[in-house]
Amino acid sequence: MCRSREFLSDLPNVVYKDTLGGGRVLKTFACVHDEGGLVVVKVYLKREGSPDLGSHKEELERIRDCLGGLSCPHLWPFQTWFESDNKAFLLRQYIFSNLYERISTRPFLSLPEKKWIAFQLLFALRQAHEKGVYHGDIKCENVLVTSWNWVYLSDFASAYKPTYL
Repeated sequence: MCRSREFLSDLPNVVYKDTLGGGRVLKTFACVHDEGGLVVVKVYLKREGSPDLGSHKEELERIRDCLGGLSCPHLWPFQTWFESDNKAFLLRQYIFSNLYERISTRPFLSLPEKKWIAFQLLFALRQAHEKGVYHGDIKCENVLVTSWNWVYLSDFASAYKPTYL
């Protein structure tokens, strides 16, 4: 836990709550924002020789701007980012459950619920592709599911990962 707090030491307005993931490139934490809401914070530790993050910031801004203002959006891009001397942070609002957790817990999804979730995910992809945004990392952990089975596609990786192989 102390190590987790060190990752967030340069980020103002948030307090560590829980660790969500310890990836090799990005560390992921649930935090409480000063305004009272829960946020997800992804932290990138800059190392010696790290590339300039300016192009990544521009791509994050493009994605956020392209996906903003949609009617009935099923897309949840990063809402803000922050860079310090030795770290970069991505922030978005926290949603309690992802698709992996939802399909693994009781009550299990019925066939109509599974179809509804699949439809919403396909709709989200259509919305993103119509705006010229490609996700780059679709997996169950990046599909957020509310208690009402509303689906949001999150953590658009095309800003920092290649979308084509």
